[in-house]
Amino acid sequence: MEEMVDIYDADGNKTSIINSKLNAHKEGLWHISAHVWIYRPDGHILLQKRAAHKETFPSMWDISVAGHIDAGESPLEGALREIREEIGICVDEKDLEYAYTIRMEYPYPARGWINREHCYVYLMCVDFDADALTLQEEEVEDARFFTLDEFKSMTHADRGMLVPHEDYYEHIIDTIVKKIS
Repeated sequence: MEEMVDIYDADGNKTSIINSKLNAHKEGLWHISAHVWIYRPDGHILLQKRAAHKETFPSMWDISVAGHIDAGESPLEGALREIREEIGICVDEKDLEYAYTIRMEYPYPARGWINREHCYVYLMCVDFDADALTLQEEEVEDARFFTLDEFKSMTHADRGMLVPHEDYYEHIIDTIVKKIS
């Protein structure tokens, strides 16, 4: 069944339009997603490695948990669902801290898409080992905690290791550093 999303305007206002995620990408329509950055009190950041068969950025390290928000779903509900689906843990909404919303707009030339998203960014401080996670094989190939220095180094490495969002990564590193300081 095709995933359906609510369509938004460029300023983040919800319209009355619902469309498929595929059409939203093909037509460059604004929609929303949730990004959950999971970190430990020592500053280690959980990254997930995207499954090898993903259409975009296969086998690249990415945000701890991220996904599109289904039509009719709130960003928080979507974040909680994505955590449950992708890494197999159930958390309460009080475990997530809303940080900010960012606009992302970037092309996928090979597919002829333009991805336009308002990304609701959440933080979650945890104290567990990545080995305790149950990964959704269709989405996630691996997950592990990286030190801040490792993550910073990855953001400046040759393309192909991390999904390319360099400025965003620098901002999230600064945000997490402020939380653990």
